[in-house]
Amino acid sequence: MIFFRFLSGIGVVASITLFTSQLIEITDLKDRARFLAYIAAGVTLGASIGYFLGGFIAENSFTQDLFNITNKKEIFLIQSVLNLLYIGVVILLFHDRKCPLPTKNKISIFDSFKSIKNIEFKLFIFLIALAFITMGAINLNKFIDVYFNDQGLDSLQLGTFKMVTGYVTLGTSILLVPLFAKFRKQIGFMIILQILSAIIVFYTFRANDFVRTAYSIYLIYILIKAVFTPLEQNYISSHVKDGQYGKIMGVRQSFISIGMVIGPLLGGFLYERSSLLLFDSSAIAFIIGFILLAVVLILDKKDNRLSENN
Repeated sequence: MIFFRFLSGIGVVASITLFTSQLIEITDLKDRARFLAYIAAGVTLGASIGYFLGGFIAENSFTQDLFNITNKKEIFLIQSVLNLLYIGVVILLFHDRKCPLPTKNKISIFDSFKSIKNIEFKLFIFLIALAFITMGAINLNKFIDVYFNDQGLDSLQLGTFKMVTGYVTLGTSILLVPLFAKFRKQIGFMIILQILSAIIVFYTFRANDFVRTAYSIYLIYILIKAVFTPLEQNYISSHVKDGQYGKIMGVRQSFISIGMVIGPLLGGFLYERSSLLLFDSSAIAFIIGFILLAVVLILDKKDNRLSENN
């Protein structure tokens, strides 16, 4: 099970990275954040619907009889059919786009990692901040599932909550992200988003009525997350030369993957001791991200002053 989860993880991350880099290449800078928001919303909404369908199929007697489900492991066979449909969609709808490259030599995966040393220092700090923010976000996303179960809630209730978060993400991406993308000082705005995220997480898992808080205060965090993702992708793409989008988005995904790996490893250790300790660690990760983004903001202002003097 772990091995195949590993393989599916490669496929998912590779697809998202390629989708993102292709979108950046074919869109104008002024519209980029909006379309990046649509991708982020689509990924979140799809995952949310998947949670709901999984819980519904597992708990509903009609679907159990319809699909002849005697064991929850059989639900994964339904997922495999959806993966085959996904392959068909990619083959039919996606086409290669020629993009001028600075070199004709083949680039290996190790060359992509070496390119980290060539990026701007402030972009490197930004990516480290992104790793910490991802660490906090992935622990929230994964361990809230376990927390629901510990609170005596079943898989259908969890799936319903996840579907609601997907709708919030979709609505935010369509209605709010285009507005926030027009902000000139996006780094400062992203800093505010992280400190708000930390405050919300600190409060949510200390509230007396967890379910009500999850469907109200916590959804504000979901909104913040939906706004932050396209903004950070847009910021990174604005520091990249034409033809290098795929490489830099791969580097970005590497830093995100660091957070996605270290987060759950550390999270499992913390959750065994206390669920509150785990969720507090996510809030602390957001605060670290807030501090590092503040450093990026200072470096940005310094660069702007130098360019004005020149």
